[in-house]
Amino acid sequence: MTLSYKESVFQALEEAQDICFRCKLRYSGLREVYKYRTSEAQNGSEGKISKANPCSACIGVLQDHFMLPCLEEVSQSIKTSEYDSKDFSIAISLPISLSLRERSLTIFLTEKIEKFRSDDIIPIKQVWKWLFPTELKAEKKYLLGGTSDFFAELRIKYAEDDDEMNSISRMCKEEYTMREKKSNKYHMGLVTRQGIEKSLQSVSNSDFRDSYSVPPNIPSLFESNVVMYNNSIYIGGRYNKYSRELPQTPWIIDGVRKLDTSIEEIIIEPFKKIFKFDDAKFYSSGREDVDTRMLGSGRPFAFEFVNPRKTIFSHEELRSVEAAINSSTQDVRINSLSLLLKSDLKTLKEGEDQKTKTYRSVVVIPSDVEMTLDVLNGKLPASKVTLSQKTPVRVLHRRSNALRKRTVSDLKFEAFPKELSNGSDRRFIFSLVTEAGTYVKEFVHGDFKRTTPSLKSIIGCDIDIEALDVQAINLDWPPGSMDNSNNVVS
Repeated sequence: MTLSYKESVFQALEEAQDICFRCKLRYSGLREVYKYRTSEAQNGSEGKISKANPCSACIGVLQDHFMLPCLEEVSQSIKTSEYDSKDFSIAISLPISLSLRERSLTIFLTEKIEKFRSDDIIPIKQVWKWLFPTELKAEKKYLLGGTSDFFAELRIKYAEDDDEMNSISRMCKEEYTMREKKSNKYHMGLVTRQGIEKSLQSVSNSDFRDSYSVPPNIPSLFESNVVMYNNSIYIGGRYNKYSRELPQTPWIIDGVRKLDTSIEEIIIEPFKKIFKFDDAKFYSSGREDVDTRMLGSGRPFAFEFVNPRKTIFSHEELRSVEAAINSSTQDVRINSLSLLLKSDLKTLKEGEDQKTKTYRSVVVIPSDVEMTLDVLNGKLPASKVTLSQKTPVRVLHRRSNALRKRTVSDLKFEAFPKELSNGSDRRFIFSLVTEAGTYVKEFVHGDFKRTTPSLKSIIGCDIDIEALDVQAINLDWPPGSMDNSNNVVS
């Protein structure tokens, strides 16, 4: 009697040691999911096998007796975790050495079955996804296809994994000797899943047999642990800075902190108390100098909170964070705090190069220069001015020397308030609108002719800048900030 292909595979695998019924289905190429779900219940011998030894093909990953307790561990971990997500996805991480076991059984079946179809083998992960995620009872909604921002990963560890992986080094001795010599190139490790699968393609069946058992030996029982992770969330707004002694980010040079705190640190502190996360990354649309104030509606900024536990919050909670920050110091204020999408960061980044900014400054001319307000304004161009700016001398130590073209417009002098002048009439208020990336201080004094034209060359006398304020950053931020109601969960 002629056996069917499935029967031939089953019969051949009976000769191998402890292959579970589901792996027999996998190696026969069966794709009817319901047969995998009912296989252990219908196969009388399966229960005996599962309680004796783990399967030599899947090391027990597809056997209910071994896997269901792991799923209970996953369920309990999710239930007792601090994550507030209402749904979850599940993933499984398998030992790399399972690739060797699959190759071993493929060689075994190829020798037993004339036309064994190795391309039809169903991957262990695929069968696992068919069977087990729906068994989880985690009091959260399971989303198929990994679509939730919160996911749990069941990591399977196998005690003999390293020993078995050493066999690939023997099979491909020359390749892995080279890898050891260039270990800095293989920062993910000398042996990776992708690397071993590629290496095995060049190993003959006979060479494989010399270094690895065919069929594979009975494995020891695997161990497992659960790792949970939530995708980053993004929160942004605008900040004002009123101090002339406050950097945007921690100012540390050669390991020495120059100033006590920074805008980033001031803003992040209340978030630490309310939201729980592993790390925070700060983004902003440019930066002002330490001695420059940020006035007006403020500078656009955002935080990325990595692996946050709290992701659901109300408008009131965001406003309470704003209030906590604004009451903690007189130097910084924030506004328009909103929940963002990751794609919104592109707007923030593009704003660094495309936005315009309005500045207002206090400038001073020499006391021996007779120049009235009308005369000064009469010298200013009415249209845009294109500048050629080399990297300023003051930042050459940390930035490459480059030439940049920038435009400035709306140049205007105003009288300095008499009540603040101390009798001097050499100070003026100077305002302008600039293209992103313009060095305003250098435009004023010329920076040893590294910026041309400069305000100094335009008015025809020395001029210096005593104080600088950013009045406005013209960027729609947070995106759609007039109506952010869809971004926050009530």
